[in-house]
Amino acid sequence: MLDIGRKLFSKIYKQKYYSHHNHESHFMAREIDHWLPEGIQAMMNGTYDPRPLKRYYFQDEMVDQLHLSDRVFQHILLKQLKSTFPHIMNKNCYHLHGPTGVKYASQRIRQVLQEDKPQFIIRADIRSFYKSIPHFKLIQDIRKYWLFRNSRGLINFYSSKFFVSFQI
Repeated sequence: MLDIGRKLFSKIYKQKYYSHHNHESHFMAREIDHWLPEGIQAMMNGTYDPRPLKRYYFQDEMVDQLHLSDRVFQHILLKQLKSTFPHIMNKNCYHLHGPTGVKYASQRIRQVLQEDKPQFIIRADIRSFYKSIPHFKLIQDIRKYWLFRNSRGLINFYSSKFFVSFQI
């Protein structure tokens, strides 16, 4: 775990090398033999407590940023957990395939469309992906065009879980 942490930090540090001489990364590079083993030990003991996020506000968005040490620790944790993903995650979760997951998901959708020819496709996680669409309008459209009454319970479940509940 120590090697994984050192490797990631050196990669980050190369990007920050020409930063201001008082930049936090320079201090961390000098003290890596102190904070990295302590953080790894804290993760192993179950006492790891990440630092607060730094929040930056821009005109059109807000960005939360992890502290550099937390990026390293969470990367180490991900490396340790990644081997368990195929055993505990649904096989249809395309995140398991890494960057090619989108390609595999697209191929699977294309296959289903060609073979099964579904009448409707529902994307249930609309809250985070359709921020520009008013959700009440989306719910009205679902209510108006959804033909199968016995499946409306599913829509009610997802709507109450993920955006707003509505009566059909």
